[in-house]
Amino acid sequence: MTKPADLPGPQLDGCTMLACPECGSLDLSTVEDITATGHTFGIGRAPDGSVRIAWEGTVEQHTQTTVGVQCGCGFFYRGTFWYERLVRTDERPPQEY
Repeated sequence: MTKPADLPGPQLDGCTMLACPECGSLDLSTVEDITATGHTFGIGRAPDGSVRIAWEGTVEQHTQTTVGVQCGCGFFYRGTFWYERLVRTDERPPQEY
């Protein structure tokens, strides 16, 4: 599922809610691959071998692709058709999202 970064989140009215297959929670987080552009003042290598980046301004996000899902209980799945790993529930969509 790929969407431009500037679009609002999905609308849930009329949807069947999906939940964590391990604990039943609706409080899920997606795992995203993001395409973005960030201009720098410079990129350097520190004495400990780590890379240091001096960002110039903000990073411009272009697109994001949802590639997985996770839950606070420890459930994590990354892969094709990640949403098929979730379970259907009779819960109603939240009133505010």
